[in-house]
Amino acid sequence: MKKSIFLTLLIVLLSGCISYEYEGGKSEPTAEVTIYADAGSVAGKYSVLGIATVSGNYQNVSRQMLLEKLQEEAKKDGADGVILLEDRIIPGKTQSGQPLFYTAFDYDDMERSWRQLYRDVNVNFAGKDQTGILTSYKRLIRAEFIKMKKAE
Repeated sequence: MKKSIFLTLLIVLLSGCISYEYEGGKSEPTAEVTIYADAGSVAGKYSVLGIATVSGNYQNVSRQMLLEKLQEEAKKDGADGVILLEDRIIPGKTQSGQPLFYTAFDYDDMERSWRQLYRDVNVNFAGKDQTGILTSYKRLIRAEFIKMKKAE
């Protein structure tokens, strides 16, 4: 009993946290779903069932994990294919914190170029802006679930 609880907890932790949203219709579940890079890659006519969005923390969730989640959900919703609409990395949560570097120039109003350099280093290399806020990032993929039309 303890082993099964531990195993379940371990699987949940290792799978990462993936957010999933879907707006659209459903059909009978399908066994196979093809992922298309764009609408031009789809051979044949199709109808759009709906639009799905998956996202996860950039450090914990890979692009492949998001694609697998889309494919899994598309099967449940009865789609034959998934057309990728958007694939990006966006700012996620923010967390307040102290700037990484403190120097005498931080308090010297006469030497603005050094203060700007200090801010630029924090923004570009430490992930913090001049207000001392640390930003994490999320992977986000938006896609259409499609149903292929039967040949007449």
